[in-house]
Amino acid sequence: MLNAEIDPSLPDKIVLHGEYRWHDPIRTLQGAKFSAPLVRRGEPKLPQAWRVPLSWQTCLALRTTFGQELVVGPNLSAWAKEYRRTIVDPAMALRMETEADLPGYEDLFGYQRAGVKFLAMTKRAILADGMGAGKTRSSISTLKYLSEQGEDVFPALIVAPNSTLLSWEREIETVWPGHTINVVKGTATQRRKLLETEAAFYIINWEGLRFHSRLVPYGSQALKLCEDCGGHDPKVKPAACQKHEKELNAIDFKSAIGDEIHRIKDGSTAAARALKASTANTPIKLALSGTPIASSPGDLWSPLNWILPDVYPGRGAFVDRFMDTVPSAWGRGKDIIGINSRMEAEFYGGLDPHFRAMPKELVLSFLPPKVYERRDVEMGTKQAKAYKQMAAKMLAEMDDGDILRATSPMQKAGRLRQLASSFGDVEERIEMVINEETGEVEPRLRQKLILKDPSCKIDAFLDDLPDFGDESISVFAVSRQLVELLSSKLDKLDIRHGLITGEISGEDRQRHMDDFQAGRTKIILATTGAGGTGVTLTAASIAAFLQRPYNPIESAQSEDRQHRIGSEVHESVRIIDYVTIDTIDSAVFPVLDKKGEHLETILRSKDALRKILTENKLPEDDE
Repeated sequence: MLNAEIDPSLPDKIVLHGEYRWHDPIRTLQGAKFSAPLVRRGEPKLPQAWRVPLSWQTCLALRTTFGQELVVGPNLSAWAKEYRRTIVDPAMALRMETEADLPGYEDLFGYQRAGVKFLAMTKRAILADGMGAGKTRSSISTLKYLSEQGEDVFPALIVAPNSTLLSWEREIETVWPGHTINVVKGTATQRRKLLETEAAFYIINWEGLRFHSRLVPYGSQALKLCEDCGGHDPKVKPAACQKHEKELNAIDFKSAIGDEIHRIKDGSTAAARALKASTANTPIKLALSGTPIASSPGDLWSPLNWILPDVYPGRGAFVDRFMDTVPSAWGRGKDIIGINSRMEAEFYGGLDPHFRAMPKELVLSFLPPKVYERRDVEMGTKQAKAYKQMAAKMLAEMDDGDILRATSPMQKAGRLRQLASSFGDVEERIEMVINEETGEVEPRLRQKLILKDPSCKIDAFLDDLPDFGDESISVFAVSRQLVELLSSKLDKLDIRHGLITGEISGEDRQRHMDDFQAGRTKIILATTGAGGTGVTLTAASIAAFLQRPYNPIESAQSEDRQHRIGSEVHESVRIIDYVTIDTIDSAVFPVLDKKGEHLETILRSKDALRKILTENKLPEDDE
């Protein structure tokens, strides 16, 4: 038998005692550590035993792994019963509710009120409501509700994409006016001053985190240390030291919101490690994303590690326990192909009390339907010739005899995507790079394809433009060059339009968006990267895609800039894809479909819809 009981010397741990034969299965538990009976200076002697984190997920894992041979001690049994009564059962009752009584919050939709109660119950959760469902307002309302219940929520840290910082500020002023808000932007000196100035809310972008926080360690990656922190490189100054305490670490945040939390799906990034370092002791953590995974369920580990670091301490143990894997096609590591069917009950049993996802089809059923169209376009002779040469030989002859080269399969794929959209000129420059084999610096020729006419996709869109009549249109492409090429052609035709790209300032971006929403312009052009977040384009009844990104999150977010609260004024939202026939364009759609299947395994939108239909109750039935 294996005995499990709360460790009186370490009240956040479960101690396991049993025969040696249990050691190997215990090792599969997340956070399991074996403590030998040795004494360290200044520390109490710990008996020899296995210890695992005290959590609901661990309790589920113990029962899954050891079944009837597990003997649960009275203290652990009492803790588990109380945790289930106060947290798990109430959270599970709320996680699929579309209505909740919440006096004072009548301006929220019913599903948002239920979401606020769910988040306030758990205090550490992922909110994955559909894009455009108002997660920003729900999370701010949650902090407000908790404050009214006596919780200390200030100071609060909000980390968000750069394009949404001003949107967050406006939303706070609308939902909970009267608080000091520091939007951390500007030069390094300006940002430091803002962080050192007392405020209720600090709003910072993901890119800025690493400059104002130390980093937590990750795997075998060594921290870059200054001499004061034990480093040996005098070139590493305190400002660049990854262990040195910085401005964010000096603030005792009581709550934190991570907007578009999929930004930290790779736990090794500086942004992920800075977020975890700056909020290590923060009791309230709310993670927001309509698309919490990009390519596999393994993407969920890093956000879970942020909100519940003791429960999900290591990615390797998380993947080994819950995921089905195959050897990587690249010869290193493992590729995740899905959730291990034998571990689904345990996986979801631990996840669900901290995860709520309301599908847009359910909670925003009043939105118009999306109508998808595919318009096939053909390349002109010059564009087609260059494309076929690149596909066959990784070389293509451009104007003036210039030769466009691809030096790897990845670069070839990128060139093909460009040439499927437009012709171009070759721009060459010499860069000094380090030879990986010799370690010596040597010159290397770099090429860039500058897009220009003819562009089969731009021509096709402009041909269709008169057919769209007076409808407002948003146009998306992955390539900023393609967006700017279309913009220049619209200028020549004297057609007013807006632009949203990484080169456009936040203020100009907002002005272009306001003009479009107000009907002063009828066309707005955006890259899928810059226009995928922090942008509302509900004036558009048509969204035209000249290119689709391979990233399903970016693709879905771009679609839902139009299809969100406010778009109910349209009978439908048309999503039109311009696809160059017989090219790499067609390859993107199967990739998006496959990754979308993985996302559905986490969101389980169909399950939520099926539950409502089975109960014969729709949200509007009570209205």
